Amino acid sequence: MNDYMSDRQRLLKSIQVCDFNCHDAALYLDTHKTDKDALAYFAKHNEMGKKLKAEFCEKYGPIEVSDQTSLDVWHWTDGPWPWEHSAN
Repeated sequence: MNDYMSDRQRLLKSIQVCDFNCHDAALYLDTHKTDKDALAYFAKHNEMGKKLKAEFCEKYGPIEVSDQTSLDVWHWTDGPWPWEHSAN
């Protein structure tokens, strides 16, 4: 990845890659349900994506509304939205 990317951007990009790989594997697994390599590939990228999302949420706040965990403050609207210049 490029040096100009912030840690936040790198994490988001890595999450996108994991999500894409999971969706791609899921499409294949829809018609090849017992392919052990594909199942392992999906599991690997799914677990990696969960870890990256947890790291992102810890550093920058929720990435999805379901990531909201605080019972004291609603953090979903904190921070820049993806279309805001400060998010990029």
